Amino acid sequence: MLRVFLPSSLMVLALGVAFAGPPEAPKRAPSSAPASAQAPATGLVDALPVEVRTLLKPRMARHIRDLKALRGKVQAADWADVWHRAHAIAEEPPIARPVAGAKDTLNAALPAAFFEHQDRLNAEATALAAAAKAKDSAAAEAAFDQLAITCVKCHGHFGAPPHSD
Repeated sequence: MLRVFLPSSLMVLALGVAFAGPPEAPKRAPSSAPASAQAPATGLVDALPVEVRTLLKPRMARHIRDLKALRGKVQAADWADVWHRAHAIAEEPPIARPVAGAKDTLNAALPAAFFEHQDRLNAEATALAAAAKAKDSAAAEAAFDQLAITCVKCHGHFGAPPHSD
């Protein structure tokens, strides 16, 4: 039997629009300035040191890859794959909050809101994994929607396009 999840289908469309991001800027000539000082900040993510963006890029690439796959897996009730992907996101080692007073660490370069979004992502992925384990279609659909919303809110907050590599 073919299931149609219109609200979730609209969510995937909204994610595509939200993640489209601006067109790539033209390449700049190499600079002798340190990597973290090369590009002027145009958004919260651009204000982060290059080292932090480099740390986050592969993590975000995994999340977008899994989110895209999860949509179809939830609709197809492929519970083993849904559980595996959601569990992998939920169990991913978090980026630690900075130690009080530390200003010279990469963690200290991240705003507090980043950690709030990270906690929410973990909670939503955990809920999706639990729904998959229970083979509960309605709960999985709701958990997926909340996971996607969390991604959109974080990217909206930081002005960061998703990484697809």
